[in-house]
Amino acid sequence: MTESIARPWRGSVPLNPRTALSDLIARVFSAPFAKVFSSPIASPGAVAAIPWYLSGGIAAANCIAAYDAKNAASQAASYKNLANPGTYDLTTAKAPSWSAGTGWTNALYGAQYLNTGIYAGQHWTMIVRFSDGTADSKNLCGTVTTIGKWFTISPNYGGSARLYAGGGYIIVFTSKIDTGTMAISGHQGYLNGVADGAPCSDYTGDPEWMLFIGAMSTTNNTLSYGTSFIGSIQAAAIYNISLSSTVIGLLTTAMATL
Repeated sequence: MTESIARPWRGSVPLNPRTALSDLIARVFSAPFAKVFSSPIASPGAVAAIPWYLSGGIAAANCIAAYDAKNAASQAASYKNLANPGTYDLTTAKAPSWSAGTGWTNALYGAQYLNTGIYAGQHWTMIVRFSDGTADSKNLCGTVTTIGKWFTISPNYGGSARLYAGGGYIIVFTSKIDTGTMAISGHQGYLNGVADGAPCSDYTGDPEWMLFIGAMSTTNNTLSYGTSFIGSIQAAAIYNISLSSTVIGLLTTAMATL
């Protein structure tokens, strides 16, 4: 005859030494305990999704900041740096308006802007997706000093799109751009993922003031009035290296799907 001891969690466990262990194992790994001991790995072949700002194999360490205003949950959330949460979140004295699906919209000429707090190197990369530019929208983002240390994207400046990326050197596109993606990588300009024009020459040192979005900064990190972008901005990213033309193309494609 086999003795048994009642258990509060399930029936009884036989004390017969020949069957006690196997019976205990069967009970522990049966429902409802199976979920507790199941593997936390859902799928051995699953691959984590790559965020848009690391498209093309960009290392996370090289993405200083990434902002997705179009898909943010709120205006406050749109200021968050997705690449490095808690660092280089955007600040502003006069905020643009914001709406889901559109992003930030500047409507006050020479007033609204966002400050990244980032001091860029002249061989860094800056890329921005925008739309609905208006007449003479001026500077989309960047910084400038009086001694020619430019790092600025201008979709419409006097009827042409320009990227200032050197000591007085200017990359000029043939016509203004109302909607699209523009980038500076090193001293090379890109429009909708395609390189345009010859690279600008180097200048001595790096830009001296913080990068603004929606306008450009100037002396002592102040807003350069009369240079704001009038239109909407969906996303922007800043990198501490020059990205290749292939990577810029892939990054542009990823930003277009946001």
